[in-house]
Amino acid sequence: MEALERGRRGEHVLQPAEMESKLAQEHVTTQSQLMEEANAIQNAECPVNGGPGTWSSWGVCSTTCGEGQQIRTRACDNPIPANGGSQCNSSDLTDTRSCNDAECPVHGGPGTWSVWGACSSTCEDGEQTRTRACDNPVPANGGSQCHLSDLTDKRSCNVEECPVNGAPGTWSAWGACSTTCGEEEQTRTRECDNPAPANGGSQCNPSDLTDTRSCNDAECPVNGAPGTWSAWGACSATCRGGAQIRARECDNPIPANGGSQCNSSDLTDTRSCSDAECPVNGGPGTWSAWGACSTTCGEGEQTRTRECDNPAPSHGGSQCNPSDLRDTRSCNDAECPVTVGILKSNPIVAKRQLLSTEIRDLAVTSSGHIVVTGDTNTKIYGSDYSLIKDIGKTFKRVTVTSDGQLGFTDVSSTIYFYTADGNHIRNITVAGSSYQLLGITTLSTGQLVVCDDYTDNVYIVEQDTGNATPLSASGTFSGPYYVTTNSKGVVIVSDRYGHSIAGLDQTGNILFSYGTQGSGEDQLKHPRGVDTDNEDYIVVADFDNKRVQLLTPDGKFVRYLLIESDGVNNPRAVCINQDGQLLVGDSNGRLFTITYRENVNA
Repeated sequence: MEALERGRRGEHVLQPAEMESKLAQEHVTTQSQLMEEANAIQNAECPVNGGPGTWSSWGVCSTTCGEGQQIRTRACDNPIPANGGSQCNSSDLTDTRSCNDAECPVHGGPGTWSVWGACSSTCEDGEQTRTRACDNPVPANGGSQCHLSDLTDKRSCNVEECPVNGAPGTWSAWGACSTTCGEEEQTRTRECDNPAPANGGSQCNPSDLTDTRSCNDAECPVNGAPGTWSAWGACSATCRGGAQIRARECDNPIPANGGSQCNSSDLTDTRSCSDAECPVNGGPGTWSAWGACSTTCGEGEQTRTRECDNPAPSHGGSQCNPSDLRDTRSCNDAECPVTVGILKSNPIVAKRQLLSTEIRDLAVTSSGHIVVTGDTNTKIYGSDYSLIKDIGKTFKRVTVTSDGQLGFTDVSSTIYFYTADGNHIRNITVAGSSYQLLGITTLSTGQLVVCDDYTDNVYIVEQDTGNATPLSASGTFSGPYYVTTNSKGVVIVSDRYGHSIAGLDQTGNILFSYGTQGSGEDQLKHPRGVDTDNEDYIVVADFDNKRVQLLTPDGKFVRYLLIESDGVNNPRAVCINQDGQLLVGDSNGRLFTITYRENVNA
């Protein structure tokens, strides 16, 4: 194969005979050489691979600033390669490191030109300037600033001539006067030539080139002429042919300097008005005789009337005031005998211990349950006096509202509402000043009436908003404590420090008052609870006299229903139940049930 390859390259190729001879010679030679080589190998040195020696010192840094490099080297002499051993790797003979990390100074260079500024003059060789910042690059690290001359550039602008505005020259002489009287005028003029306008400069204002003055000051006569009509005046009558007048002044113009006045007939104008019939207002006629008295005793009333016929109203005239056509007067002032239905000669009194401390107030629900407020608790009892619920709160007064809820007070500004079986619903805070609410009752309108121990006043309160309106004038009461209302809406208040009760209508007028301080008949001492029965008779707890009194609807004494010998001690709360019986709670926590009418079953 080797011979063939040499043949292709053009070399001499041995023939077979030549090759055999040559091989024989080579064989002898080869054996001789092999012997020599074997001897040489036995006597030859081993190869030594080269190794890096000691580093030289670091060379000079390649730069004086910025990131340069230093180089150090070492020879491949530890050991030097020998006997065919390998040389060191060149990368192991050279080492580099960074040097001179200090930032190089950066010399500032001018940046981009700004736009040309405004021309310094609108004419005659103005100048424009443009500038640029030394920010390409910004000088840094001690580098030099730009030359100021490289940062500002100027050029000429508006090289044309400036305009010259015209100005007035010298006045001419005054001209002739235009008339012989009145305020007339003379005129003089001047040219726009000081200087004349040039190069597009403005002309003079024409008003500056002409001047006038008055002449011939003698006033001319001015003849007067009528001015503008006034509005038509009021009609002289509201009916049956009146007249209206309008006038004008002689002021268009006013006569002057001997001029003539206006004709007086030109200054007044008249027209007809109000041709309709005049209305006739009605007037009251003659009173009739007094009618029969409305009652045979007590305060009755008689009435008399009259017609609106003196004269009768006509042509749209007004009717008489109805109050002028009816008159009343009191009659039969004699006192009526007091009747209260049929009273038992001896009321039936039953008592039971209900609370361990005093009973402060009582109320009866539509289902006959008895609500009791005390010193330390508030409870609901059945009509058989069995306990239904302890509400767990301490309240002072209670009322049954028009929608059957329970309303409580506790000497604060808050009214608390519960269901009839004692579940809390909501609270309202009475609006206005601070209150110490005690007595509470309900009107047929759903409004509440409350006694305030702080202001010593009585208020009507709206259930939905809490807004309060004083019912009584300030100073009416000295200690309003309990309150109730009868079927006619009369509000009845017990005044503990006034030792009385009073009945008021819902506008605050006092209808009656009962009681003075004392222990006799018609007297009270620190009264407490009040209520009315189904005939509007009043029951009042006479606290310090230890008795309960029955009064007529207009506040007159009838009898005592409960006295100290019945076992009552300082009665506080009174309430009429659905059977017409009187319930009384005293300071010892006892409940008295009193049957005082014949038609009521005990």
